[in-house]
Amino acid sequence: LNQAHQMFHKWGAISKCKTITNTVAVRRKSELSASLPSEEQLSIHNLVLNHVTQILTNERSTGDSLQVFSRIILQHSGADKGFIFFTHEEKLYVISKWNAREGIEIFMLDKRKGLLASEVADQLSFQLVHDTMRTGESVSQSGKDSTDMGSICCVPMILRSQTLGAIYLENTLLNGAFPEQQMAMLEHLGCQIVSIIERNQLNQHLKDTLKQVQKRANMLESLSKMKDDFVASTSHELRTPLNAVLGFSEILKETKLSLEQQEYCDMIYSSAEGLLAVINDILDFQRCQKDTLEMNTSTFDFRKCLDHVLRLIVVQCGSVELLLEIDSEIEENSWIKCDRLRLQQIFLNLLSNAMKFTPKGSITLRVQVETNPQVLGLYSEEYEENQNFKVLKISVQDTGIGIDPKKRSALFKPFSQIDTGSTRKYTGTGLGLTISQNLVRRLSNNKSEIAFDSKLGEGTTFHFHLPVLVLPPVSPNVTEIERRENSLDLLARTIFVICIPSVETRNFFLSELRAVDTFMKRYCSTLESTTATVKELRAEYPQKLILCFIDTGTGSDETILNPFMEKVHPLNVDLFLITHINQRNHYHSWFTSTTYPVTIITKPFYKDHVLNSCGGALQRKLNKEGKEIQAPSPSSSHTTKATTPEPTEDPTTALPQVLMVEDNKMNQRVQQRMLKLMKADSDVALNGAIGLEQFTKRIDTGIPYALILMDFHMPEMDGKEATLRIRALEKEKNLQPTHIIGLTADSGDKGEGMCAIISKPIKKASFHAAVQEFMDKACSA
Repeated sequence: LNQAHQMFHKWGAISKCKTITNTVAVRRKSELSASLPSEEQLSIHNLVLNHVTQILTNERSTGDSLQVFSRIILQHSGADKGFIFFTHEEKLYVISKWNAREGIEIFMLDKRKGLLASEVADQLSFQLVHDTMRTGESVSQSGKDSTDMGSICCVPMILRSQTLGAIYLENTLLNGAFPEQQMAMLEHLGCQIVSIIERNQLNQHLKDTLKQVQKRANMLESLSKMKDDFVASTSHELRTPLNAVLGFSEILKETKLSLEQQEYCDMIYSSAEGLLAVINDILDFQRCQKDTLEMNTSTFDFRKCLDHVLRLIVVQCGSVELLLEIDSEIEENSWIKCDRLRLQQIFLNLLSNAMKFTPKGSITLRVQVETNPQVLGLYSEEYEENQNFKVLKISVQDTGIGIDPKKRSALFKPFSQIDTGSTRKYTGTGLGLTISQNLVRRLSNNKSEIAFDSKLGEGTTFHFHLPVLVLPPVSPNVTEIERRENSLDLLARTIFVICIPSVETRNFFLSELRAVDTFMKRYCSTLESTTATVKELRAEYPQKLILCFIDTGTGSDETILNPFMEKVHPLNVDLFLITHINQRNHYHSWFTSTTYPVTIITKPFYKDHVLNSCGGALQRKLNKEGKEIQAPSPSSSHTTKATTPEPTEDPTTALPQVLMVEDNKMNQRVQQRMLKLMKADSDVALNGAIGLEQFTKRIDTGIPYALILMDFHMPEMDGKEATLRIRALEKEKNLQPTHIIGLTADSGDKGEGMCAIISKPIKKASFHAAVQEFMDKACSA
């Protein structure tokens, strides 16, 4: 009937249209006479709602969902015209529009492409839509034409008590075409539409957000890579000139310099090392962030490790006392299993930090065996697995300025400093504690971290726990053992007179001599009481060796020491002056101008340093009292020289032993000079290709190089590629492999086929040690 009505209306047959309208009205009236809907109608409504629920569970776009909803409404509501409105950014938009002739049309919720409700206001009873949006209640009325035929309804779309849109329907043929049951179904459909639109909007927003997040993540990854490349490149470019500065500074210090020139040279070297420390901190911080920091466990002499740290830090301490306290439970010759370089790095960072904020007083590095059951409980499995396992409590205590409570929270944050601003007194990168904290966590498997106690104006103590294996000496030094035993024998049954007023320094000193079987120890606090004690002991024990130790830390200078030495010198006393290493040259130049024999012992005390200084002084005294060894006469020497044949030159020694593959001329000069000090000559190749060519030529002579120094980064062919080709050539010709030492300014570089890698800047000591090690043994690469 609807289709017939539309066709007659299209053809202009108005009388036929009225006949159909009257027929439909009669039928519809009989259907609406019942007060309750029929079971068939209810089942149809339920099927519609079930269909809607199924759509809701499917992943559809808003457009697809609206297309289906519009079709359902068109099929089941009896409407031949309809609109769905939705509020977006405080404006009412048309999101769906349909009629029986033109079909369904879907619109986007968009400012530019969307269809505003005002644009279709003339096509419907818009006041009805406005009332529904305002009240949130369904409204229905008869048709709007002059015949008052047909039906109109408007149903709100509500979500969480808020009216977000409306469904507008028209039936141009029937009055009362939208009964209450149908209106209720339309309300349910409206809620479903709103839910789907909201869900799809949230999904779209989430997708857009994810796209933005992914875009930013890609951008951050790209920036991170750029930063890593920049740091690596900058590090390499800074290390290369630093290699020349440090290398030439070390070489220059060995030439004849005036005191002023020596001071300037030391300043240059110290400044270059400071810049190198900053570069290393930045690189380590970068590795900590990316969790690529490598840990290499080894077994080493623990006391020598501590001594090495003290040697590096003491020159920066000025007059501040640097002390070491080691628990008596730890044997003097104990070795531990740990990452030596990283442990030294922690010590250096904490000691440097303490030194920076301690203008006077002392800094103590303390090592104890932890006995707290609560701490030991964290390592119960390790204790059960190995009886040599111990947890060491390590602390660095200073008597400095302390830490302001307001600034403690930022202490371990990267690039943060206690003293900030343009007038700051204390400089640094602010990375030392951050890196140390990360290293402690790595060394303890995240079971420990650095903590601190501080009092403003009194000082600070940083402490952490270190799980290690404490082992007996793995490869004891026979020479060191023999020297130590000889010193113990010489000092046995002697008398010590000790004038060290500082309790901490005196304990440190006595711990170094605890193995000595002394006859007696006497303690004094002033030079006057020391003089009286020495006179008393000499009178009572005329045959005993008396060793007198005087600490200059109390302010003893030449004017005070001269009268004291005049009094004790006739008493046959061996005098030892204990002074800070930074004051050694001052006292040494003074004592050389006096007639009194004095042995200087410098602080801090290193392993067996005090013992061997005392033993060495007594040995020299015994040698002086003994018979002198006769030198050979000139005649015999002349005869020997006349009968000795002239040495003939070995043709193999005429060829350089070392091939240096290095493109930087400054680095070439540094390495050539260091090799010359070792009496080793070298050939120079400007890149890997030339180096490979020179290596091949030397093979053809039958006298290959003893050692190759290979730079990593060079034009044409880099050091890694050159090394691999040399190894392939050796394998092809069945040759004994040649030692290849890699030289790189990039601390993360690894060279396949290389025997060792030396990081630039090159230190003379490490360079000489590596070259000497590989020059004297066959290569097993």
